[in-house]
Amino acid sequence: MRECCLFCGGDRSEANHLLRCDGRQGAIDAGARVNRRRVAAYPDGAGWKEPTTSREAAETVDAATVRQAVRVCLRQHGAMTADECAWRLGASVLTIRPRFSELRATAEITDTGERHRNASGKRAVVWTLTIP
Repeated sequence: MRECCLFCGGDRSEANHLLRCDGRQGAIDAGARVNRRRVAAYPDGAGWKEPTTSREAAETVDAATVRQAVRVCLRQHGAMTADECAWRLGASVLTIRPRFSELRATAEITDTGERHRNASGKRAVVWTLTIP
């Protein structure tokens, strides 16, 4: 059974996989990169800044599905902060906050000008759908 490497897109079960992939930067076989697993670029897909754990985590998130859940939540319950949305969805704020950033980047949500306090006591932006 093929085990897809998250870093180079190659088959991790192949005996020579480690000769082609260093597990961080992708394929290094003769200086050429093999095709990596295709992941939608930000903001259509989850973003990442660091090429090992951050990228690996981004590749495990179905950002499109979570973004749709956020849209539905905003449509059903009205304007709210990312943390309030996470609470309503029963999801981690670490999963939901980045989806708000993606929706902001595509102009699907806008700042209402209102602020609510989040669990840490800090003020957070209240967002609303641009087109309900």
